[in-house]
Amino acid sequence: MTDQTLAPQPTPPRKPRPRWATLATSISILVLISLIASALLPLGLTQSAEPQRTAEEWLEVGDAAIANGDFTAARDAYSNAARREPDLAGAYLGRGYAYAELGLTGVALSDLSRALELDPDLAEAHYRRGQVFLELQDGVRASADLNLAIRLGWDTSEANLLLGTLYYSAGQLANALATLDRAVDLDPTNADAFFVRGLTQQDLGNLPAAISNFSSAHTLNPQRLEIVFQRALAYYVQQDFRRALADWNTLLAAQPDNLDALKNRAITHQQLEQFEPAARDFSRLISLDRSNAEHYRNRGLAFAGMGAFSAAIADLEHSVLLAPDSAIGHFTLGNLYNAVERAEDALAAYRRAVLVDPTFIPALLNLGSGYAEAGDLSNAIESYTRALRLEPLNNIALLNRGAAYLTNNQPEAALADLDLLLSVEPGNALGYLRRGQARQTLEQIQGALNDFNRAILLNPQEAEAYNRRAILQYGLNNLPAALADWQVVTQLAPNFPDAHYNLAVVHFIQGDLDLALESLGRSLALRPEYPDALLLRGSVYSVQEEYELALADYTHVIQLVPEFARTYYNRGVVYFYLSRSDDAIADFRKVLELTTDPALRSQANNALVAMGAQQPPPPLESDIPDVSIVVEVEE
Repeated sequence: MTDQTLAPQPTPPRKPRPRWATLATSISILVLISLIASALLPLGLTQSAEPQRTAEEWLEVGDAAIANGDFTAARDAYSNAARREPDLAGAYLGRGYAYAELGLTGVALSDLSRALELDPDLAEAHYRRGQVFLELQDGVRASADLNLAIRLGWDTSEANLLLGTLYYSAGQLANALATLDRAVDLDPTNADAFFVRGLTQQDLGNLPAAISNFSSAHTLNPQRLEIVFQRALAYYVQQDFRRALADWNTLLAAQPDNLDALKNRAITHQQLEQFEPAARDFSRLISLDRSNAEHYRNRGLAFAGMGAFSAAIADLEHSVLLAPDSAIGHFTLGNLYNAVERAEDALAAYRRAVLVDPTFIPALLNLGSGYAEAGDLSNAIESYTRALRLEPLNNIALLNRGAAYLTNNQPEAALADLDLLLSVEPGNALGYLRRGQARQTLEQIQGALNDFNRAILLNPQEAEAYNRRAILQYGLNNLPAALADWQVVTQLAPNFPDAHYNLAVVHFIQGDLDLALESLGRSLALRPEYPDALLLRGSVYSVQEEYELALADYTHVIQLVPEFARTYYNRGVVYFYLSRSDDAIADFRKVLELTTDPALRSQANNALVAMGAQQPPPPLESDIPDVSIVVEVEE
């Protein structure tokens, strides 16, 4: 049973996390437009023809200019108001707002701060200054001003949106969520609030809520493709790949040159095992950037999914030429070499991956597995040990090193690894199977039985566990239990000839000769030159007095294993009953040539004496065949 090679995963889709300044800036524009339309209603005044106006009249002129989008005229009007009344907070508020809209953030900040010196409870001034601080990327002071604005009565959807965005950007997700909830409650048509709340829910791991918010934002603002992008990411993470694909398609229909969306669509195609469209998308990416090793690597994986391994390997080989320091590139290439049974090339690729990144645990594990498959147990154990130095409780490394220790006849070391494995992963069926194997080798029979029982309980489809347990039960002379287990093995692994042979052994011992022959027939159909099965079938035929058939089987065994003395003895007995005395004597003498076993030599001498007296030679004492202890079950 070979170690499972770790397959590389495609690079996950990119998830651009907006910087607070960028996102807040785009949102603030929408906020200001909405605020101008809904909060700062023009007073409907026309410019007076009188050369002298009061400060309040100039404020009204400035407000009217703001409403018309004429921020230069607004600035001048508010300046006139400040000259008329230097302590008029509203004049500095209005002029600061106008300066901010004109892009003069420095003077805007100065005017808004002056307004707050004159009136610290002026909510709108805190709000406007908070926006300016956002422009200046000063999130701390922006957050303080926005909080004050809301507490002082500027409790608008837009203000809560900006503050919630700041909380989100600072990683204060609980505060962000509460504030964005308020923004949505105040204005259920605020698409930006739904969008940022979706980002917050996504980071909190609540993907259904995130998708719901993105969908609401998309309904309110179907032209904003960033919403579609983020919803596609959420669908992908939720493993709803079909809906993710639909969103990538929507986005690419509007923005065919969006490379992030193109790459993410290709990866989503791979997850859906739609390898041909994935390869097409990666091919387009390669045509746009032929120096990108990652695109070649991903297209190679798509080709591999299509079964086009030559093209896949060519892409991976090109990717490591472009990026020789990419451990994942060498690792993936090694996996492809393994897939086409180029074991030496795979080992070399894993060695390069580890050379590039000595901490790359998957490469160390696959390197160990490659060494184990090649029979280089010393290097296999060393590779697993290096992985365990990096991650002492790595389950795969513990299991595989334990298995390598077993193969290397180090059952005590194997037992230590497997004990540790099962202490941290008590549900690991293969761990119990291997620990049972170690205990079986150490002749801890009851412990081994317990482990095999546990392995079968956790994985009733594990044929090797039944086979090993049957061998133990046979050794304990519990033939019914052994028979039942081997029957299960033949059902789970019908192409495993040893299980059919072992069934035949139990049937033979129990005297069920027809059933023995039936099982032997299945075994020999799978492995025609199986000496043990041929020998046992010869014995069955001999008991049934089918001497010609027995002779053919014994002769076949002698051709396969000419040094096996017991076969000559059995054939000598058959020759006697076929009245071929000279051949029988020759076979009994051959036994004496081949064996030093006192019991078998004694029987051969007795047979020769019997032949001289023209008496039938005695049958072999304890002519019970051995069961096969082969445990590498052929599934």
